[in-house]
Amino acid sequence: MRRVREILRLIRDADMPARAVARQLGVAASTVRETVRRFEASGMEWPLPAALNDTALEIP
Repeated sequence: MRRVREILRLIRDADMPARAVARQLGVAASTVRETVRRFEASGMEWPLPAALNDTALEIP
């Protein structure tokens, strides 16, 4: 789940485009877009609470 946090950090904080995030992390751009879509659908807010662990971040 560390990748989820990093995708969200780069998209939200660094304001990087999905393709740039994908290149930097070595994943497909569609993976980045799907991760962001699921995060937005989850109703969670950015920045994530410090108490939120990686297990809770697993977005179904």
